[in-house]
Amino acid sequence: MRHQKSAARYLLAGAGLLLLLLVSAACSSLTALNAVLPDRYAAKHLALPYGTATRQKLDVYLPDAVESSKTASHKLTTVVFFYGGAWTSGDRLDYEFIASALTEAGFIAVIPDYRLHPEVVFPGFVDDAAAAVCWVLKNIDQYGGRTDHVAVMGHSAGAHIASLIHYDESHLARHCPGTGQSAAFIGLAGPYDFLPLVSPTMQAIFPEKTRNDSQPVNFVDGNEGPALLMHGMLDVRAKPRNSAALAEQIRQAGGAVDLKIYDKQEHIDVLLAFATPLRWIAPVFTDTRSFLQDTFNVPVQDIQRAAD
Repeated sequence: MRHQKSAARYLLAGAGLLLLLLVSAACSSLTALNAVLPDRYAAKHLALPYGTATRQKLDVYLPDAVESSKTASHKLTTVVFFYGGAWTSGDRLDYEFIASALTEAGFIAVIPDYRLHPEVVFPGFVDDAAAAVCWVLKNIDQYGGRTDHVAVMGHSAGAHIASLIHYDESHLARHCPGTGQSAAFIGLAGPYDFLPLVSPTMQAIFPEKTRNDSQPVNFVDGNEGPALLMHGMLDVRAKPRNSAALAEQIRQAGGAVDLKIYDKQEHIDVLLAFATPLRWIAPVFTDTRSFLQDTFNVPVQDIQRAAD
């Protein structure tokens, strides 16, 4: 609900979107945002199952550049994005604007759903995320992607989930041993170091015997792929000290990390700023694109081709 109100606040700031919001009162603000934005992908494959449960489905979005991916050396980087929602809510279809931003930059985007509390408790939703990433590692080459160029990304609770996939290798090892690991991690306003728990809801989501295993800061060994951590200084839901703590752990372990703290941004801002008309909020899109280009040595011509 807070996400929807914040999205509405920024949508109202754009005069070109005001009419859309007025006539879309029955829709969520994220739905309205998706409706007004142009598609930046060449094709999409929806509701692909990565498991047998109702919510174990994912969507694959392909950029224009995938049409030129004829050999392994020219196949594309894939970003698997996990949305937030306090581990209790969320729908992959609300985040098509994230997929459009990633495909605009020349990357394949994958957005999974995952089971939520109260259906599951930790580590159930991380198990689903691991199964989704395993599906990508096994199948993305059929969609023009390189299986060794897979990054995981998430916002809020989704950043927590993605970071555990990246730093605690046991999750992928259980679901697809021998298929490799994620090559990079991008975290948006994530909680990575949030013990002790005070809220009864959080205590229910994270049973006491599993809580130490729920903290991404506990698993950094410095051998993981690079990370980009982005956070708003005014975030009161997942305070920026979470990203600072994870960044410090990575540095102390000898790993690679880039920490971006945006002075005037709140929790949802770093997510909404991926949408084309809202990129004035914070440079998260350009920071993400640059990080992925540098990490995976993306040829300039691929980026130009995707932008045309």
